Amino acid sequence: MSVSSGMKSVRLVTIYRPHKSKKNKATASTFFSEFSTLLEMNSTGKTPVTFIGDFNFHMDDLTDREAEGFRDLLASADLVQHVKEPTHIGGHILDLVISCGSDNVVSNVVVHKENDPDYLAEQYDTTLRDLVDKHAPEVRREITLRPNAPWFTPSLQAAKQKKRQCERAWKKSGLECHRQIFQEQCKEYHKLLYDAKTTYHKSQVDNTNDRQLFKVIDNICVGKREQILPSSDSEKDLADNFADYFASKIRDIRQELDQDKDNENSISHPFESCQSHFSEFSQVTDEDVRKFIQKSPTKSCPLDPVPTWLLKEELLDELTPIIPKLVKRSFSYGRFPTSFKRARVVPSLKKPKMDREVLKNYRPISNLSFLSKLEERIAASQIQDYLSANNLYAHVQSAYRSCHSTESALLRVQNDLLSAVDSQKEAVLVLLDLSSAFDTIDHRIFLNRLNSRYGIEDKALDWFTSYMDNRS
Repeated sequence: MSVSSGMKSVRLVTIYRPHKSKKNKATASTFFSEFSTLLEMNSTGKTPVTFIGDFNFHMDDLTDREAEGFRDLLASADLVQHVKEPTHIGGHILDLVISCGSDNVVSNVVVHKENDPDYLAEQYDTTLRDLVDKHAPEVRREITLRPNAPWFTPSLQAAKQKKRQCERAWKKSGLECHRQIFQEQCKEYHKLLYDAKTTYHKSQVDNTNDRQLFKVIDNICVGKREQILPSSDSEKDLADNFADYFASKIRDIRQELDQDKDNENSISHPFESCQSHFSEFSQVTDEDVRKFIQKSPTKSCPLDPVPTWLLKEELLDELTPIIPKLVKRSFSYGRFPTSFKRARVVPSLKKPKMDREVLKNYRPISNLSFLSKLEERIAASQIQDYLSANNLYAHVQSAYRSCHSTESALLRVQNDLLSAVDSQKEAVLVLLDLSSAFDTIDHRIFLNRLNSRYGIEDKALDWFTSYMDNRS
């Protein structure tokens, strides 16, 4: 095909090189021979020639021998390959634009990434941040913080004002009768305050579910905890010290585990190969994602472009078409967006009475963005449905399982102990506390177990691989 613009014209040659299969037997050497013939046929004309198409060579992979052979062929013919960004969902450059180096026909080739999960996530973040900066720029103000007392009603405010009036009257006159009136008003006010607090906290406990009950009780008894950190002259040095400690802790534990792995006394647990298969996530609808957003806790992270409450209350209709598209592309590409892997890590002192200057007394708390946790919940929901439908849960598993909890685990342990005693058998209970259990999981073993034990494969396994890789 020839394309003309003004006095200039260019000839476009479209090429598709299929992968080698039993049907076509298209080897790389055969393509090199045919492409060389094509170059000779187009070398005699005066019109510049540009070759475009899907060549199915991983041009970005310097270890790929076929790609290396094709690069040598292009160089021998003084041809330049202009595509520099990945064009395939696997992250490789397969679609090429090739022209003669002396023709100056092609420049600035841009790969459109409208469907790439990383591109969509980046556009979502930058667009919302730009809008917030434009319409609600950050403004610094000095304000006076007053404790929030939700039980402090207008009637309590009136009783407090009356108490103050009685106090001023007594101080002004000094009379005994005014002092007694003030004392009576103090008693009445404190009684009203006590009743208001009691009523408020009772309603908080009565209107909560079992999952939220411990949090409500903790807020009543302890209140908001201030962040405790070691003393340091530099926040950056303190952050670097924590990062080095947490990383070295996991590295040391992993080294010990690797040494124990070869121990002759180590025990391996055999399991049967999974007969069911989960090859890809189901494509969620806009309404499905909307329900997940509405059910998610209204928690925000500094990495979020907008607060979660604003997204749920004001922006949900506008963002509903965008967020589901991002989740769908992530599942179909088998790739978890890179920006979703970033977390804000906050050191938390394990117990209030521990020495705040000792780093090992802290545990890292990772705070992820709202969309990252949203996609996790959607993926977890589908995986849990698959495990339940195919009866793949461990028989005695209580964690991360519907209708199971620590209560069901304790009931099982108690029942087994009592049954053993009733049968006049000896019962021994062994309790293990694994240090940094989740952080020390071997990713290779984990992914292999997902595939062989639970039947996770293809795009679904690619998604989990991407999810585990290069987190920061």
